[in-house]
Amino acid sequence: MNLFMHPTPYQTLNDLAMKYGPIMHLKLGFVSTIVVSSAELAKEIMKTHDNVFCNRPKLMSRKILTNNYSDITFAPYGTYWRQLKKICIVELSNAKIRDSSRFIREEEVKLLVESISKSVEPINLVERLFELNYNIISRITFGEKLDDELGFRMLITEGTAIRFHIDDYFPTLGLVGKLTGRTKRLEKRKLKLSRIMDKKIQHHIEQRKVENNKPQRECLVDVLLRLQETGGELDQPLTIDNIKPLLIVTSFSYLHLNALYIFLS
Repeated sequence: MNLFMHPTPYQTLNDLAMKYGPIMHLKLGFVSTIVVSSAELAKEIMKTHDNVFCNRPKLMSRKILTNNYSDITFAPYGTYWRQLKKICIVELSNAKIRDSSRFIREEEVKLLVESISKSVEPINLVERLFELNYNIISRITFGEKLDDELGFRMLITEGTAIRFHIDDYFPTLGLVGKLTGRTKRLEKRKLKLSRIMDKKIQHHIEQRKVENNKPQRECLVDVLLRLQETGGELDQPLTIDNIKPLLIVTSFSYLHLNALYIFLS
């Protein structure tokens, strides 16, 4: 069973778990991996022994896309990671933020329903729902729908997909990524996404100057810029290079959470 090449590796892992049980030891190339597939074991790892297992594997693709693991998902456990976690919990994940963004979800759902009702041709509902989530994420994160949607949609697709790459699990074959062009493609993607982020962040910096640092409604970019300006009792200064990967990972989180809010609100 080739886990690296299978189009749905999570199904392969499920099949293995059904055969060998809720905890397995796999050797993915040179990487020793423990796979758990029960709520009880997940609680032991993610809550009871969280400090032992909190560090994520160092994958080349994530190193490139997250500015050398400076996002909350792949940052090593320590002062910097705890600071990012505090920001996410206090500033980005509280009930006030969810309530303030409810009108965005309601508006976008209304637009989707109206668009479907007026359509005379068959529609791809999966594609429309993805577009709905994308629009909601863009407005919550940047305060508006992105002009250059291709770059950001590509990022979301890449970030939410589960892929295995040979050079992540056979470090001695790192040259393969360069020979196949994978490393170059990732660096180009990072450059394009960085330009999108820089453009949007600079736009909000200029807006905040005009509005005397008090926008009428804060999006995620405004929240992070406010923390950068005021310090917000942070242990380490928050830089633009820190903000960009944090925007990326929170966007991934909203992609999954919004689907729940849309259907449960």
